[in-house]
Amino acid sequence: MTTMNFDPKTTSIPAPVSPQLMNPLEIYSDAGRKAGLAAKRKDMGLLRHWNDWLSRALALENPDRRKTCRETYNDAYREEAAPR
Repeated sequence: MTTMNFDPKTTSIPAPVSPQLMNPLEIYSDAGRKAGLAAKRKDMGLLRHWNDWLSRALALENPDRRKTCRETYNDAYREEAAPR
């Protein structure tokens, strides 16, 4: 059995990802559009999926960014779900 030597001076550990960069706003816009499309088609199971996804994604976001992310999702949802 071989052992590995760990030297903190020469081994780099990647920095944790900033919570501000968890998801770009385009991801929330795309998810909102898909949720709006599901609502338009009356696919309640898929709509619940995207609403659940939103709650989980927002839980991972920086609290300062949550409002902007939710607004982006809601705007895309309304745009897609509105009758034309």
